[in-house]
Amino acid sequence: MSTQQTSDAEKTRNEVPRAEKIKVPLKLSAVHAPAEMPLHDDSKQLPGAVVVAITCGVNHAELVFHHPYGETRLEKDKWVCTPIHEVQTLLANGVDPSKDKKDAKVQELRLAFALEVGHYVKVGATNELHLPPSILKGAGVGDIRQAAKAAWENAKREAHTKYLSECTAAKTKPKKDWKFGHSVDAYLPVEFREYEKTFNQKFKVDRKEEIAKLIGKPFETLAGPNSDRSQRAVSAGRDYTPEQLVDGIKRTLMLSTSGDGQFDVHYREAYATFLAAGDDAGKLKEFIFQFAFPGMRPISAPPADTSAPPT
Repeated sequence: MSTQQTSDAEKTRNEVPRAEKIKVPLKLSAVHAPAEMPLHDDSKQLPGAVVVAITCGVNHAELVFHHPYGETRLEKDKWVCTPIHEVQTLLANGVDPSKDKKDAKVQELRLAFALEVGHYVKVGATNELHLPPSILKGAGVGDIRQAAKAAWENAKREAHTKYLSECTAAKTKPKKDWKFGHSVDAYLPVEFREYEKTFNQKFKVDRKEEIAKLIGKPFETLAGPNSDRSQRAVSAGRDYTPEQLVDGIKRTLMLSTSGDGQFDVHYREAYATFLAAGDDAGKLKEFIFQFAFPGMRPISAPPADTSAPPT
């Protein structure tokens, strides 16, 4: 075969089309409900994410119900609602940007206190930190932690190898996000862990004011387009599972758009109606049911029948 023919053959082989994975956008139907609608992997960034999509085919809006994200005063099992265009701002505000600096200052204060009360002692020309002779024979703190890390890495490696073998035997695909279920601290000597735990409790009590000054005002993950408001819990009489929340949102939408329920309530409209009610109990009752309980009306007691003779 000539050089030219070889070149043409390689060119033809290279031009053979290859199958490519193409992400096709999910289309919602107004007639048929999908059997299932899995969320994208990135949804895992928000705990318990439940997405409400509203679209007419051109304009669309999405609301994300999820558990509180980052540092908040809310309980972890509560639900909050975030418009999807505010989600990236919320995620970006999840961690205190000055956390590392604050932690470093607290650790400096802890070390000074540990040396002051004899929790650690400095040994040798390099001033290595050691435990007192009565604890683990005065072993070096750094040596203890390095040994624990080495044991942890070895156990993690063995556990992952075993996991892969089990997946192979079961003919299942290993998880990309497989995690070892133990921390490095689990491999520290029990006596050392108890020694550190007791000291940490004493440190937090005896140096409470100094720690508070170093940390400052507790960090909070704020919501909103400008990250300027606290995350607010969705009002509910009970805690919902994600599946129950989907049903609850559906019922609320159906109720607000049926009968003579109030639809598309605006804050100014609601506030103006409240002011107009004044001190009139009847008008205030109507206002409450109009905006707080759309689709419902208060039931008044029937007038007493005075024509019937007494029994």
